[in-house]
Amino acid sequence: MPDIHPSAFVDPSAKIPESCLIGPNVRLVGAMKLGNFVKVSANTIVWGSAEIGEMTYLGPNCLVGHPGKDEFNKSLDRNNLDLTGPKNAITRIGREVIVRSNCTIYSRSTIGDSVVFGHNVLLREETTIGDRSTIGSSVVIDGRCLIGEGVSIQTGAYIPSSSEIGDSVFLGPHCILLNDKYVSRKKTRLVGPTIGKGASIGGGAIILPGVVIGKDAVVGAGAVVTKDVKDQTVVIGVPARFLKTIPEDWSRSSEPIL
Repeated sequence: MPDIHPSAFVDPSAKIPESCLIGPNVRLVGAMKLGNFVKVSANTIVWGSAEIGEMTYLGPNCLVGHPGKDEFNKSLDRNNLDLTGPKNAITRIGREVIVRSNCTIYSRSTIGDSVVFGHNVLLREETTIGDRSTIGSSVVIDGRCLIGEGVSIQTGAYIPSSSEIGDSVFLGPHCILLNDKYVSRKKTRLVGPTIGKGASIGGGAIILPGVVIGKDAVVGAGAVVTKDVKDQTVVIGVPARFLKTIPEDWSRSSEPIL
């Protein structure tokens, strides 16, 4: 039998290997599957049809499998507290993932192997995060985003729905990506920015809706980017303007930082 604290609840339909460790007041509700040596810390809740890879750690007070907006509204209409959602609303977390305390991960999200989360991360539905990426503390990632491999997103960054972040991108602390061109004053399709492979966005920078940041480009700290940025160029200022091409001695480490 797995090591399950007496105060924990594990759904009879859940598949929990003997090597798993389930902490105090944990709630595993639904037909989920955990890999070997998964550790779930105190007060964490996993809802629905989750799949969690081996040697993954879920810190205290996390919520995994929160229903998306439509699923949540339907659950309220049922007049009960069953929030496990439909069986096809699977939340997938890969191998050797670290999810620190107080994170919320919505259903239909897919997280690759060896991803590291800081504290208090909010990850909305239908978002994909590639292998070896780092998501810093207090980051908010809204739904339907595509985030590549080896991405480093630093503390307090905001990524709106329908954004695309390429492999090995660096997003500095408190940078803001936007997706509503008319700030709710006019009906429009929400389109987040596209950040090309290897690009670096400085702390506090703001990227406007639909803007494309080119491959290996650099956006200076505090810049406001209102139009596309070419590959391998540096832009700075408000509004952002071309400064120079990337010097030959600049490189971008693919190792995540946290």
